[in-house]
Amino acid sequence: MQIKPLTKPNHFEIIQQMIASNLIQNIDRNAQENEGFLIANFTKDALKKFHEICPILLAMERNEVLGYVIVGNEKSVGIDPIIDAMIKEGKNQVEGTDLPMSNKHIFVIQACVKKAHRKKGVFHQLYASLIAKYKNTHGLILTEVVSHNKRSLLAHQRLGFEILHSRNKENFSKLMLCLTI
Repeated sequence: MQIKPLTKPNHFEIIQQMIASNLIQNIDRNAQENEGFLIANFTKDALKKFHEICPILLAMERNEVLGYVIVGNEKSVGIDPIIDAMIKEGKNQVEGTDLPMSNKHIFVIQACVKKAHRKKGVFHQLYASLIAKYKNTHGLILTEVVSHNKRSLLAHQRLGFEILHSRNKENFSKLMLCLTI
């Protein structure tokens, strides 16, 4: 398996297919609990904009995309309102803490691994590559996880992420997670 930046235009469509098959509204309760889920859907145009700011990383084996991680920074504001809120909330929560203060935070917008490749270290490899890429230039990685997405929360905690803040949003809570790098 190799982790590398997205380079082929058809990879945007593959990511969109992975998003569609993992959106909370498209999977049953059992799959949500056992496999995790995504809450944000992105257009191809939005994916391209995120990629222009911070390259999307892909886990690849031969020519198959096994997983991806979409990252952003403050320049990502304006692409998607859900992500705008996450970035604003993340910045607000870091202020007044002992965490590194700078404009050099990376926000994980979304990470996903194909079902057939879960529990094989793909998620860990994606994050290891992300950390290696940004550890000398950035102080924190921030992301949000819906509180009842236990699979995602546990995977992030295994990587060392800690809960920075919880906020109620409509019928659920979102947890702001952070990892000092």
